[in-house]
Amino acid sequence: MNAPGGSPVTLVWPARTNAVPRAIFDDPELFEHELENIFYGPEWHPVAVVGEIPRPGDFKTIHVGRRPLLVVRGDDSQVRVFYNACAHRGTLLETRACGNQREFECPYHRWLFDALGQLRGAPGKDDFAGSFRSGELGLSEVRSVDFGGLLFVILHPAASVSVTACARPAICGGPAGWYRLRTLPYSTASIRGNRTPGNALFQKGVHDEHALWFDFKQNDEAGNMPRWEWYRRVMGFERAQR
Repeated sequence: MNAPGGSPVTLVWPARTNAVPRAIFDDPELFEHELENIFYGPEWHPVAVVGEIPRPGDFKTIHVGRRPLLVVRGDDSQVRVFYNACAHRGTLLETRACGNQREFECPYHRWLFDALGQLRGAPGKDDFAGSFRSGELGLSEVRSVDFGGLLFVILHPAASVSVTACARPAICGGPAGWYRLRTLPYSTASIRGNRTPGNALFQKGVHDEHALWFDFKQNDEAGNMPRWEWYRRVMGFERAQR
């Protein structure tokens, strides 16, 4: 079935619940629909552990899809999430991955914002149009929720779904429930893949290839199956008949 929104991507989802089509990992057209349906859709996304930014002025930057975000703890100790873009021309405001900064200066025209997202300075504003109002030109805030020490955001402006609808322990914490949250050093890794056609298969802990369940054991590959079933439904793909 084609993905929602009239996508030209044609994908037949396997009948077995422990099989995932490999095409979803590298199809660029499918990725565009993932952006709209998942990343920018009515879904909550974890962007930080609140312990990463314990002090006023602590911040981190992250992307959800292609959209850059700035997560910062204000002088009032509240954590907020903003689009990491100047309210003037949309220039990327903060380029570092993390740090401590009470004010953020745009590198383009030097507009200055505080850790609450408010515009504090704009050089040459005496020559601006009469409609210029500093109080109306703060950073654009993204809706966020602290759920069990994880900070979630949702980018869909009109979504009414509760964070508890997606942040269930079986999804976020694994089969053993919530892990104890703690911060660790940042690291990155690159894994070389390939475009071999066919399906990716989950085997460990799978006792029924045509069913879903949540009482799997820690590290069972069966724990991946409910997540992929969610993905299939959100993307609108129909499962092949047995």
